[in-house]
Amino acid sequence: MNLLSKARHWLAAYWPIFVLLLIPVVYLLTMARSLVLGDPTEYTFVSNILGIAHPPGYAFYTLVGKLFQTAIPFGEIPWRMHLTSVFAATLSSLFVYGTVLAISGSVPAISGRFSGLDKVIALFSALSVGTAVNLWQHAIHANPHIVTATFLAANLFFLTKWWAGQRDQMSPTSTDRWLYAFCLSAGLGVTHHPLTVISFLA
Repeated sequence: MNLLSKARHWLAAYWPIFVLLLIPVVYLLTMARSLVLGDPTEYTFVSNILGIAHPPGYAFYTLVGKLFQTAIPFGEIPWRMHLTSVFAATLSSLFVYGTVLAISGSVPAISGRFSGLDKVIALFSALSVGTAVNLWQHAIHANPHIVTATFLAANLFFLTKWWAGQRDQMSPTSTDRWLYAFCLSAGLGVTHHPLTVISFLA
């Protein structure tokens, strides 16, 4: 009985993980298996030879693509490159989940009115973003734009966690790690695409 109670407690705490796993599964089932003509072919080739893509160059994406092409020991090179988009799009959805969860737990009007539903609201948000047409279509083949979306989602997540910590604690300096994480994410995002810089104004 004790084991059953622990299993129920574990399931109650971690059930959102199983729901979120649907996102990469959907991407993997619909992902391209070979070369996709156009820019995805360029990105695959450029990453393979560590070259320079068309402007803005996509230095970060090229290095990540080379890492996926080298570290994954099976599958064709284009297939491995397409996995970078699956990974990035999944991260985007996870960051959306974390952002909404942080907001719902820090705003009294939300946490009080929707107490107990915060994970459901965050899951709905993550699934909505993850299966949106514009995100999904870039998640299934080699494409740096999905990485741009991931950086934007990461920046928002880190800033939201920092903001939530500032609200919740008497000594907010312990939450500065989220601000440092944002600085790292923002800096890497700039090496990827200048679109991330435009979001700094917001």
